[in-house]
Amino acid sequence: MSFILFIKTYFLSYFTTLLNPTNIHNSLKFRQIFQIWYCIKQDNIPGEYVEFGVFKGKSLYHSWRCAKKLNLLRPAKKLKISKN
Repeated sequence: MSFILFIKTYFLSYFTTLLNPTNIHNSLKFRQIFQIWYCIKQDNIPGEYVEFGVFKGKSLYHSWRCAKKLNLLRPAKKLKISKN
């Protein structure tokens, strides 16, 4: 192993062990959500977004922000309410 590779590995390992595993998990999850939206845009996939199991809503909010950043949000349709 070269010295530079050793230094990179050492510092990466050191800083990774300092971080809370929950923060690492959330960071990877948010990155994956962005990658999914990016692929949807690249492949021009039509459809709606539904999320189940919302706890605090962080993933849902991040997903909305990713879709907004990639200009994938459509204006909401106005509902016609009939008065009977």
